[in-house]
Amino acid sequence: MKKILIILILGLILLNGCINDRRTLELRETEKKPYTCSYNKFNCDDFKDWEEAQLGYYICIDKKGYDVHHLDGDKDGIACEVLR
Repeated sequence: MKKILIILILGLILLNGCINDRRTLELRETEKKPYTCSYNKFNCDDFKDWEEAQLGYYICIDKKGYDVHHLDGDKDGIACEVLR
């Protein structure tokens, strides 16, 4: 039983690492696009879909530490909920 539990925990740790790696790769891809976090330039309408808006939100959170473009109106960590 302990071996199964250890294997499950290790699997979850590895899965979490894969998800974080995917997010990092997505952020790097998005950063190649002309995207600024130096001033409030973008609104939800500027993004093709929610995923792109969320990535843009993450980029500025990572770079500046706050929601520069005010994409998360209710401050729950989810940008442009109207696009979902």
